[in-house]
Amino acid sequence: MGISLILSCSGTGYQGGRIPTNFKGIKSIQAISPEQIEISWDPYPGAVDYKIYTPTSNNPISTVPGGIATYRFNPSSLGIPKTDSGYTFSVTVTDPLTRNEEG
Repeated sequence: MGISLILSCSGTGYQGGRIPTNFKGIKSIQAISPEQIEISWDPYPGAVDYKIYTPTSNNPISTVPGGIATYRFNPSSLGIPKTDSGYTFSVTVTDPLTRNEEG
């Protein structure tokens, strides 16, 4: 995380906001039952939403509102194939200031 130092303002001046932090992605994945998986991540300050991906698609399998830091689902009901090593997922966040997807 960086530090901002403002020495002077001109024109409209400093508009305020926050210094963005780095989103760390998935914190844990748990098998809730033989059919259910729960993915969790550390909340990102002011997140617009989180998107859950598999490595086989550029489209998210789900979009979770910014105030929620877990997602529980049945991978087979979404058509996600299980490999010999299990399942693979990634999570991104939509930053509230830039509206860019990070992670």
